[in-house]
Amino acid sequence: MSKVRVQLFLCLILCLFPVVTSALYEGQGMEEVSAELGEPNGKRSLADGEVWVYSGDITLEFSAGKLTRAKGLMLEPAPEVFDPEHEDLAPEQVGDAEPVRKTPAPVPAEAASGGDSLDKEIQQFSEGIPELPSDFAGLAEEGEEDIRDSRSFLSAVLSWAIPVFLGFIFLLIAFKIVGTEASKSALLFIAVADQAVMHGVRWFFLELLGFPSALHADALASFIVMLILVNKMTYAKQLPVAIRIVVISKVAGLVAWYFLLLFVLHNL
Repeated sequence: MSKVRVQLFLCLILCLFPVVTSALYEGQGMEEVSAELGEPNGKRSLADGEVWVYSGDITLEFSAGKLTRAKGLMLEPAPEVFDPEHEDLAPEQVGDAEPVRKTPAPVPAEAASGGDSLDKEIQQFSEGIPELPSDFAGLAEEGEEDIRDSRSFLSAVLSWAIPVFLGFIFLLIAFKIVGTEASKSALLFIAVADQAVMHGVRWFFLELLGFPSALHADALASFIVMLILVNKMTYAKQLPVAIRIVVISKVAGLVAWYFLLLFVLHNL
């Protein structure tokens, strides 16, 4: 019983679908109607036209190729065609009226010469503005160069100071985790040497050899140098202990830079 109800409901929807989605109007051509509703289920010829039959008890009558009547379907009124040449005439007078050609109004001579006078006034005003002295322009350029130099110096200092400070902190934490002692001056020297090696290897590959990247040689060189300095300058005389300290320090640095990068990208 439920299947029969579903089938009846689907048939009802299919029958009503053309009525809901169609938007036909009087005077519409056969091609437009066919594009809107699709091909009819049947056609019947009349004396001066045709009759198209669709599912859902829909019948359309055409006369001289134009839609005139519809059964089972409401037709929209024919759209009005706007004629700008006859916008002031009544609808019944449009067919009898002759086309009116509008000629543009002549432009006054004063208005035509207004642009030239305005250009002359602007030129006179610009000529009256005194030019800046060359000394002042030179001072401005020197000031801009000083600002650029100070910014580059500050960025260079920060690019060294921040990694050195973080490297010192991570080394201190690594020694605390492993349980080995080391002087703070030795840890600071190791952090500075680590950054110096990384910058030196990058300069060698990028500036001197012209490679597009350092190919991770900077990380490898800094790891080896830090391992040697930790083993020689601290109480981590055993190689496995020194390796643990360097690995913990490097991993902590990578994690810190990763979270710092996420924080910067999130706040941009």
